[in-house]
Amino acid sequence: SESVIKGIQTLLEQHELVKVRIPQGGGDERTAMAEELASLTQSQRVALVGRMVLLYRANEQLPDKRRIHFA
Repeated sequence: SESVIKGIQTLLEQHELVKVRIPQGGGDERTAMAEELASLTQSQRVALVGRMVLLYRANEQLPDKRRIHFA
């Protein structure tokens, strides 16, 4: 729903990395839903484990100590 997408977008702005539980379904359904969530929130799917998807979206406006840095 639109409110769920807005909530995920708000969390991504605050934390850059968000863990989201998706509804039950087959592996292909979960993969498609994870990709759709990433697309709708302008984020990247980092991982999909079971019903849990990890989304990442960089936020350059966060203080440096709160940002995620990749080596």
